[in-house]
Amino acid sequence: MPALCQHPDTTPALCQHSSSMPALCQHLGTATTLCQYSSSMPALCQHLGTATTLCQYSSSMPALCQHLGTATTLCQYSSSMPALCQYSASASAICVYSP
Repeated sequence: MPALCQHPDTTPALCQHSSSMPALCQHLGTATTLCQYSSSMPALCQHLGTATTLCQYSSSMPALCQHLGTATTLCQYSSSMPALCQYSASASAICVYSP
């Protein structure tokens, strides 16, 4: 389940998780991102400080996204679904979910 998160400009980000589950991640202000994956799975991604992002996809699936350095983000969605989100220099992020 790869996800290509492409930032079209400086604020919104379109994240295509699969052909049936697109996500429009709109930055609200400077610290909060609202990611609407589907009508039944919204996600509020709140930036805590400058290095950590807490993404609450649902009440049963929280995700702690920790920025490692400046280019890599490790997103732990659950104990059985980690995700490594690698940011490229062109403001895009490829998020590869591993088992």
